[in-house]
Amino acid sequence: MSFGDNTLDYSNVCRWVRRLKDEKVETVSVADKPRSGRPSASVNPANKTKADALIREGRRLTLDELAENLEVSHGSAYNIVESLGFSKVCARWVPRELTTERKTDKGNA
Repeated sequence: MSFGDNTLDYSNVCRWVRRLKDEKVETVSVADKPRSGRPSASVNPANKTKADALIREGRRLTLDELAENLEVSHGSAYNIVESLGFSKVCARWVPRELTTERKTDKGNA
């Protein structure tokens, strides 16, 4: 075996080929199937609006402080901040978007 342990064994490859040949091409997909269950309750428009206001009010706000203010977990606070398009730069939350002025400055540098 030339590729080592990081390859599929022959029987799995044969099973996949057989399955793909048996099914119609339109129905074969490698995307995740819809899952049952409740959607996230903490990443909602109300929490996003409140988080956006808190971040713009005090840009040195930590994720733990934000999570405490929103009464959500640390991970949910991270997901909210990420969905708002903020990133942490030098202990401050800054929007990821560049203004046209910044774009031209960046091109001249």
